[in-house]
Amino acid sequence: MEEQREITIIQAKAGAKSEMIPTRLQAYERLVLFLERIEPNQMIPRVHRPAMTAGVFKRELQRTIREEFEHNLTQQLYVSAEAWNKVTRVKML
Repeated sequence: MEEQREITIIQAKAGAKSEMIPTRLQAYERLVLFLERIEPNQMIPRVHRPAMTAGVFKRELQRTIREEFEHNLTQQLYVSAEAWNKVTRVKML
């Protein structure tokens, strides 16, 4: 009886892990998109407006990065600590 219970627990854990894989992959995908969206060649044309001063432009770039990051903040639940640390370091640059 105890052995059957252990097998059931092991199967449940394996099932939970396999159900989590698509969620984790989606989280990594979203973080890759975040990194792509904050890349200067992608972000500058989206943010820059004619007659913007350098100060306003800098603040808009920072605001955009912050908003993109906050939009993806919950992804840290599904990715490795190492991956999340790398993403946060890139955000700080």
